[in-house]
Amino acid sequence: MLLRIVLTFAVAIVSFHCIEMPVRRRGVTGFRALGVAVTGVAVTALVLVVATRGAVDESARRTFMHADAVQSEGKLKVLLIGDSVAGCIGNPFQPEWGPGLSVSTRNMRGCGIMTGDLPIPHEPPRIKSCESWSSSYEMAVDLVEPDLVLLSIGSWERYDQLLNGERLKAGSTEWKQYFFGQLRIASEVLGRRSAKVVILTRPCRRRRKLSTRPVLTRPGSYQAVNDVLTQFAERHADIGLIDLADEICEDGRYLPELDGVQLYSDGTHFTVAGSQRVWQFVAPEVERVWQELSAGESLDGIR
Repeated sequence: MLLRIVLTFAVAIVSFHCIEMPVRRRGVTGFRALGVAVTGVAVTALVLVVATRGAVDESARRTFMHADAVQSEGKLKVLLIGDSVAGCIGNPFQPEWGPGLSVSTRNMRGCGIMTGDLPIPHEPPRIKSCESWSSSYEMAVDLVEPDLVLLSIGSWERYDQLLNGERLKAGSTEWKQYFFGQLRIASEVLGRRSAKVVILTRPCRRRRKLSTRPVLTRPGSYQAVNDVLTQFAERHADIGLIDLADEICEDGRYLPELDGVQLYSDGTHFTVAGSQRVWQFVAPEVERVWQELSAGESLDGIR
């Protein structure tokens, strides 16, 4: 019951960032309005699925899966999974943005794959539900049965981590070793149904001036995250990488706009238009990487 409440609350927050905030700031009309409406329906449906999982009968579960299957007929079935940024990229997705793809999104707000507490004085530890991220990922793979999984993390990995009483400084050898270990677990869980696993590098974000908190990240922490993600993919021939950061950042620096499009609603989470611009780059890259990974698998079979 507690898990259902937490996940439902998380979906509500993503809805706020990805739907309500863009409407408040700019308003949406025409195609954007349709995208927001469809996203709202999708978010509502996800709340219902999460809230009733385990309580619904098998026929209801088959109906939900059948809807996914109809949408993905003749297309590459993609599961985009990760934190709230993943939600803002995936939830607004429209078929026109990637005609060869059928995209499902699952995200856990406030959770990455590193589960150490954050060293923030006078604040409670990381929410306990983050510790179950691997089980949540496994459940998402079982529900969607994707051909390819896009992993979008990095917002929480860039912090120092308090783990078993030890502080792992972002960018340190110990932090990297822990990160690599968590990525291994994630790749095994996400690829458990023979899905191809592809990692998105984390885009830059606007640096915030925090007057009431100490600095929680270190200079270059985002680059350190992306370095680990890149190295992990390079060391595993069956893991793909799409360098989103290189596409929408400028020499590692935050860009609020790209090609005349306002990318972010708050410096971190994408607007609907920003999500569309992301897919303009990501959709063809997904198909390219899929073909490369499939070709590599075929060569392994010949050998």
